[in-house]
Amino acid sequence: MSELGLPAPTVTSRPPLALGGSLVFGAAVLSALGACASVYFQARSNSTVWPPVAAPSLNNYIGLMTTITMLLSAMSAIWALTALRKNERRPAVTAVVFTTGFAVAGLNAMSFALRDLGFGPADSVYAIVFYAPMIVTLIFTVVGVASLINVTARLLGRRDGPGYAVKLKASVALWLVCVIAWLATYGLLYLVK
Repeated sequence: MSELGLPAPTVTSRPPLALGGSLVFGAAVLSALGACASVYFQARSNSTVWPPVAAPSLNNYIGLMTTITMLLSAMSAIWALTALRKNERRPAVTAVVFTTGFAVAGLNAMSFALRDLGFGPADSVYAIVFYAPMIVTLIFTVVGVASLINVTARLLGRRDGPGYAVKLKASVALWLVCVIAWLATYGLLYLVK
């Protein structure tokens, strides 16, 4: 009770701002990929032959290796969250380092897949609708990798402070959204055709 005889105010906990930002980012990723997918399916339904005969065949090996790398990064990100939940700092740091390494490798594989396509974005309608989700996913992945590098550098430099758990959760959530974005892009471009 306070001096006035009123009950003490209850403190309500709000979700951290960084985690909310990750959720908004995730919604933006899914919206952009949804728009790319709708354009892809519209162009595909207006075409008699899809993909066009003149379009070079895709290298499924690169797409599959990128997918495996991204899935490995997702597993190590979940490992980081599990270690964080158990309040084990050293395994959490190790898992974030692995996640960052896999994330950089996935980003490298995505850029290699774009470079190795054999056609440019302005060559045909197929090229435009192929490049759009790839570039959207690549841009969002760059943001996710930058977030992971930031958190990893802070953890390794012991400049994390008391709120490192929230930053780590937000960064891992952001990265998991990037992994989902790649899986959607891979499914759309490499599997659906």
